[in-house]
Amino acid sequence: MDYTLEPNLTSMTDYYYPDTFSSPCDGELIQRDSKLLLAIIYCLLFVFGLLGNSLVILVLVVCKKLRSITDIYLLNLALSDLLFVFSFPFQTHYQLDQWVFGTFMCKVFSGFYYLGFFSSMFFITLMSMDRYLAVVHAVYAIKSSGPGLGAIEAPGPELSRFSSPMNQKVRPALLPPQDVGDTVETLMLHPVIKAFLCGSISGTCSTLLFQPLDLLKTRLQTLQPSDHGSKRVGMLAVFLKVVRTESLLGLWKGMSPSIVRCVPGVGIYFGTLYCLKQYFLRGHPPTALESIMLGMGSRSVAGVCMSPITVIKTRYESGKYGYESIYAALRSIYRSEGHRGLFSGLTATLLRDAPFSGIYLLFYSQTKSLVLHDHLDAAFVPVINFSCGIFAGILASLVTQPADVIKTHMQLSPVKFQWIGQAVTIIFKDHGLRGFFQGSVPRTLRRTLMAAMAWTVYEEMMAKMGLKS
Repeated sequence: MDYTLEPNLTSMTDYYYPDTFSSPCDGELIQRDSKLLLAIIYCLLFVFGLLGNSLVILVLVVCKKLRSITDIYLLNLALSDLLFVFSFPFQTHYQLDQWVFGTFMCKVFSGFYYLGFFSSMFFITLMSMDRYLAVVHAVYAIKSSGPGLGAIEAPGPELSRFSSPMNQKVRPALLPPQDVGDTVETLMLHPVIKAFLCGSISGTCSTLLFQPLDLLKTRLQTLQPSDHGSKRVGMLAVFLKVVRTESLLGLWKGMSPSIVRCVPGVGIYFGTLYCLKQYFLRGHPPTALESIMLGMGSRSVAGVCMSPITVIKTRYESGKYGYESIYAALRSIYRSEGHRGLFSGLTATLLRDAPFSGIYLLFYSQTKSLVLHDHLDAAFVPVINFSCGIFAGILASLVTQPADVIKTHMQLSPVKFQWIGQAVTIIFKDHGLRGFFQGSVPRTLRRTLMAAMAWTVYEEMMAKMGLKS
């Protein structure tokens, strides 16, 4: 390597990583004599990957009916691989010097490539952990997860073996022990993985602290006119009712799906955000429009991935459903409502979360740029970050409150509220304009405090790791 070509490192937070994200869009990095060979390989991978993953999805959904958590992992892995192989025809088109779609579309399909690749690695890791518990700690797995989750599903791993050619390359079980350790260490040192871990930890802290506010918000939004007549019910009245009828621990009802949703969800959000920043910004501060687009794009990816868990969390918190576990809830919803039930309210969720994240990141980054200066004492940086997060969270929460109300009703009653226009009409008819702002106080408190804490913890952890968030 010619070290004279590397940039000067000016501080502890400046690291030099080869710009691998831009390599698919840089024709100079491709050897002319290998273009035809690469095009043929991409075509073969696309055909076999498409057939194999489609077969896996068909068998899991139609035949096995997603009876175990392993089946769910396999389904997500197959979907990730489909997204991965979806970019291969365009990669082939590019290798043959016939690209006519422009630089922007090149970046979009390259994004599909890397998103599918890293998602596949994520679900392979989850499957490996699940299989480790089922084989090495079988008794513990059966006691903690039930017979359905503790049993070894033989067909599952065999099907996943054919799901994608890339699985043969990255599956740790096929590598020698020393290579496995080196591979894991290399992956853990990757900045995107660090961003994912920092985001997951920050999401855990904020979820544990502010879950009661989310429960109160859901109860307020789902109150029927017959429940309180003409008398207006506030957050304090709902709080006292929950404590009186369900005990103090009732405020943390729905904690399990919240943890399952927020921990990987926040990690996916921050990991995607870091990846997009490195890919599009290349080190320069984001403009107002770039902040909005980065926030909306990152949140959309996380929202789609975690939509089934969001539906379960909302139903847990409403108190109207008596699911025994997350797995039982997934099975019940799928059997009674099909796959549409697992993604009910997804459009409203994206209309709420994507603008919230875009507006939040806009105000957060712009406020920080106005307040923070180089000569400021480092001890005050977390306080300033938290304060900027509070300011941005209040504005973003108020703007997206109506979409949150619509999303909650669609997830709780998908038969009654089948589409957004119908939900808007019914809510306005039953509650008036005020109905779109029910639960705004606890939601604003929770979203503001959660976002402020998550960003503060995330940025502090990234700074400790020597990375610039």
